[in-house]
Amino acid sequence: MNSMINFIWKVFIVIPIIINILAASELNISLGEADVSDFPKICVDLSVKDSLGNVISELTSKNILILEDTLKNESVTVESIKDRGDKVSFLVAVDASKSMKGEPIDSIKSALANFIKGLSAGDKLGIITFHDNVEVISEFSDNKDSLIAQLDNIYAKGSITELYYGITTGLKKLSDTKGLSDNKVLIVLSDGKDEGTAYSDDDCIENAKERNIPIYSIGYNSSVQAKYLRVLERISDKTGGLYNDVLSPKKIKAMYSKVYNQVQGREILCFTTAIYEADSLEHNVAIKINKDGNSGEVELNFRSPDSSFQAQQKLTDWRIVAGIGAIFLLLVAIAVWRNKKAAAAEKSRLEEEKKKIDAEKEKKKKEEEKQKKNKEAKPKSPKKKIERKTIIAGRGDPASICFNFETGPLKGTIEAIDGEITIGRSADNDLVIDDQTISGKHCKVTFENGQYFLTDLESTNGTSVNGEKISKIALSAGQTVELGKVKINVQ
Repeated sequence: MNSMINFIWKVFIVIPIIINILAASELNISLGEADVSDFPKICVDLSVKDSLGNVISELTSKNILILEDTLKNESVTVESIKDRGDKVSFLVAVDASKSMKGEPIDSIKSALANFIKGLSAGDKLGIITFHDNVEVISEFSDNKDSLIAQLDNIYAKGSITELYYGITTGLKKLSDTKGLSDNKVLIVLSDGKDEGTAYSDDDCIENAKERNIPIYSIGYNSSVQAKYLRVLERISDKTGGLYNDVLSPKKIKAMYSKVYNQVQGREILCFTTAIYEADSLEHNVAIKINKDGNSGEVELNFRSPDSSFQAQQKLTDWRIVAGIGAIFLLLVAIAVWRNKKAAAAEKSRLEEEKKKIDAEKEKKKKEEEKQKKNKEAKPKSPKKKIERKTIIAGRGDPASICFNFETGPLKGTIEAIDGEITIGRSADNDLVIDDQTISGKHCKVTFENGQYFLTDLESTNGTSVNGEKISKIALSAGQTVELGKVKINVQ
């Protein structure tokens, strides 16, 4: 009884282990062409799928082991195109043969419009169709409105399907067009059947590898045999792309969106070689990947650049450093020149200001000297205080009037006016009132036909009598004259 229990117990322990062993699967690892343009740094497109064909994503350096002649490389990094923020140049090649006529081609146009709207800023797209020939629908552009407008030019026509010719043409356009990003992707939709004779599927694979362009394919299940779809699958698998099945026209829109996400999730593996030099020889490293208990291994073959590469790179680095140094010195020279120019301009400005100030001082000095001479040449009328009285003048003789100053610098004084006088702030007036509201020549008093008149001499603040501005008025006792802010009572 005890032996039976032990046996059952061992079975329960062993079964989970056997299940885990059976569940573990071999990973299918695909690599693009190694990029050694930044040697000793090496980068390569990486695609990993499980045994069921599902894409394994979100890999990190912890999942990847790179061995250089048994030496572990410690510089491994892996990032997706989306993580890097890289721009992508797409070329969409559409099967527009008669087998796609009707709902399929209409669904493709609708799907492409949706695909275009989902492109990231900076992504570019070109569109071609293939039937018994290849037709360029749109050159590469990032103008979404223009691209969508061009979709109206897609029609199902032609008597045969030149699939491989279409793929070859698309690869060439991606490779030869200037101004595209380094990330180039060809997306092909077809039922997989090629009816041309000039190219083969191996030609397409070889061309794609030479140009390092992955081919993502969408296999449309039409009336043709399924074996043709396997050709599309092989092309994608051998070029580092992915194959996708679409069973009906209604699924095409979702499939293009899926392909876009597959491209964005495409991972780039980079490492810096620790032992290989620029010797123009073939080298290889072992890449081992382990993810969620699944593992796989692949060998990366690459040719390092020749020995002149490092010398050229050093020369380029030296030139870069020298260029940066020259730019720095130029910027310093420009800054010094600008500072000197600014200092010279400031010095010139200060000198001009000093000249103006000196000229104004000289002018003011001359005016003061002139005023002083005028004062000396014509002494001021003596100001005398008289008592208020009524003065009776003889007929035809100027009758005296008096100005009683109620405000201003002469406040409290009474000036007797006998005959014609000028009044103002300047020293050459007969009656000088030193107040800033009084003009230099403010007004004058005249005697005409037995009557005194007050005339304003276009003064700045004007002359008022009894609150009203005047230009000329007859004077009489009891009036209030205002010259600026100075008030005078006429007596």
